[in-house]
Formats: sequence, C-alpha cells, structure tokens
Amino acid sequence: MDALLQLAALVPFGGRTALLLTLGLMTLWLIPRVLHVLRGARLPLPAFAAIAVLAPMIAVGVGLVAVGGFFDVMLDRFADDGGSARSRVEMFEIFNHLPAREIFIGASNDVIDSMRNSRGLEWGIENPVVRLLLYQGVVFTTFLIAGFVLFLVEIARRLAPGYGLAMVFFLVIINSYESISNKTVGLAQFIVLLLAMFPKEERVR
Repeated sequence: MDALLQLAALVPFGGRTALLLTLGLMTLWLIPRVLHVLRGARLPLPAFAAIAVLAPMIAVGVGLVAVGGFFDVMLDRFADDGGSARSRVEMFEIFNHLPAREIFIGASNDVIDSMRNSRGLEWGIENPVVRLLLYQGVVFTTFLIAGFVLFLVEIARRLAPGYGLAMVFFLVIINSYESISNKTVGLAQFIVLLLAMFPKEERVR
C-alpha cells in the first residue's frame, strides 16, 4: 500500500522521467512473478486473501481518482513540458560557440549564463555532465566523475544485496536534470536511504 501511495504522489510532485521509470521497473518486477503464478505455482493463502480484498478496492480507487481528474494532471505534464525537451537540444548548441580551450578547462560563468539566457535556458541545464563540462571543463569533470563512480562503488561494498534497482533508478534520474552538478543534498539523502534500507551484516569474530 505504501508503494501505491508513493506512486500516486509522483503524479503531482514527481518528474516525468521518475514516473515512467518507476512504472517500468514495477512492470519488470511484476512480470516474472505473474508468469510464475500462471505456470501453476501455489500462492500462499494470506497472499491470495490480500489480493482478493485489495484488487476490488484498488479498482474502485483508480476509478474515483480518474473521475476526479487526477490522471489529467499527469497527461498535462506530458502534453506541455515547459520547453524541457527543447532545452535538452539547445544545451548542446552552446558548445558550438566555445573555443576548444574553454571546453577543456572551463568557460567563464558569465559567458555561459549569457548564452543560456539567450537560448531560454534560465531554468537550468537538463543534465549534470553537460553542465559540468560547460562551467568546469573536461579536465575537472573527468576527475569529478571518476571520484563519483569510485564513491558509489565503495558505498555498494557496504550494502547488502538488493540495492541494484535503487542504484539504477538514482543514476537515471540524476541525469535528467542538473542534480549533483549544482548545490544539492540529493546525493547525501540517497546514500543515507541506501545505508538504512540495505544494511550489510558484519561478521563478528
């Protein structure tokens, strides 16, 4: 039930990428389990009873929110993206106006800001790697990405199995907006959640 409430919250509060990715991962998780049941696997009685009770309640709930216009909000977000798709094309055009030296070591912030404003990208660059390349250059970005990957590898060593989908979800989402290339606590929040949800039991000598 908590998962359904969180999925519903993505409609008014989440991004399009997060919503589609969540639905995709849920589908991948459900398909093998449904096929397993259809092939004749026995379903525990408590699980069967829960499905029998929740299925009609969920169907009624979905019908009520649909009548109330809940899904219209979601469709409106895809129909009018506020220029987000255009900005993902325009951000690459900025590189065409920078000399190789500035791409390598980073251009002036004022120059990049001026180019962004002239192309209607005041809300930001829709990718952290592209933003780092524009503001910091190839050299700094390479070191930062290498450090970021090594940091995630070290965190993964401290986690119990099962964190894979959460890690994939996080990496896809942060590449859909400025995310870690700007001042944010998103990375710290995600690491804390991983350590809390997938604690690795240490063997006591």
